[in-house]
Amino acid sequence: GAIRDEDKAVRLRVCGTFAAIGPNAYKAVPDLILTLKDKDAEVAKKAGEALARIGTDAIPALLDTLTGEDKDARVLAGTALKQIGPNATKAIPKLIEALRRNDAAITEQAAEVLKSIGPPALPALVQALRDMDPGVRRRACGVLQTMGEVAKPAIPALIAAMQDQDVGVRLQAATALTRFGFPTVKVLI
Repeated sequence: GAIRDEDKAVRLRVCGTFAAIGPNAYKAVPDLILTLKDKDAEVAKKAGEALARIGTDAIPALLDTLTGEDKDARVLAGTALKQIGPNATKAIPKLIEALRRNDAAITEQAAEVLKSIGPPALPALVQALRDMDPGVRRRACGVLQTMGEVAKPAIPALIAAMQDQDVGVRLQAATALTRFGFPTVKVLI
């Protein structure tokens, strides 16, 4: 199709058209996902924008790309998911699972998307503070830290994390708690 045209201007226009159509362009998701790997960075970025505008119907494919091998496509998928933001709640379980990865680029993207989802991600992040994997617990603390005030309901779980066996979890929990000021001073003393 036209999305694979040899001319960059055509590929850009097609991606822009899908972005303008928005959610009704859901049938283009597979082609747009492939276009995230376009040889031209501008076209790839425009494909990511179109996927973000399509929204929730693009989430499964974006999650697959987020944890895939192509670094540039992962970044674009993460950006699209962040733009979907609070509407990406169905991505939360897979994003928490992505926190288990040993690839910092993947875990950072997953953390950023969880942050963009905001309060709906809190229950899963609080649950992740009790995960068997200390890396997941540390990363969950880190996400909660970056969320700021919207993460206040997680204070009791962060206080509990101050007793974690893993020093890294305790340090991340302490850092996260400092975001909440005075109410946590007693816990840190």
